[in-house]
Amino acid sequence: MRDVSFPVEIVGDVLLVVAAPEEIDITNAEALRSALLTVATNGHRTLVVDMTQTKFCDSSALHTLLAAHKRAEAEGREVLLVIPSTAVLRVFAITGVDHMIPNFTSLTEALAQTPATANGRSRQRDEGYAAPETSRGLAPAGELPGTVKRSSKEAQQTFAQALTSAVQVHGEGDQAFRAAYVEFKQTFEKRGDRWIPKQAATPAGLRPAVS
Repeated sequence: MRDVSFPVEIVGDVLLVVAAPEEIDITNAEALRSALLTVATNGHRTLVVDMTQTKFCDSSALHTLLAAHKRAEAEGREVLLVIPSTAVLRVFAITGVDHMIPNFTSLTEALAQTPATANGRSRQRDEGYAAPETSRGLAPAGELPGTVKRSSKEAQQTFAQALTSAVQVHGEGDQAFRAAYVEFKQTFEKRGDRWIPKQAATPAGLRPAVS
């Protein structure tokens, strides 16, 4: 019987790494879904699905990972994938999922993009999870989440304004951060590792369908 365990590693204060098996298909996709749901309750902002050992995946795996990605976005978190296998990455590319979920060719590269602890101190504060006060009431670009910092100046300002407003209502903390994301996603949509205005996003009818 196939081993459907998914080892979990905690990196710093805000990051979890889940190791995927050699094959992900209909026989273990449900177990992977359950594992991702379980770790999502731990309060970590970033979940990395490490597919370094994965040599094969089918549509059930894609559906599972897309569901985890969408659920994380709705909760103000993020899912990153590590896909070194060209065969596996081809499946993601053919279906267009590689443009929907941020992915990297190595775990080291993925970890470099996350707000994991650095020098024993969480980068959560540095990346704008609590909005600092400025003369204009906006968080400076250097203190925004990584995906927002890689986006346009308009996206950075919109998120900073949403976060500042949320902090005034909810105070500093996770609730304000989630509220800011909800407001921000009214006008911006995530594409890969950055955010773009919704009117500039690819029309739904033209997006590649996941089989």
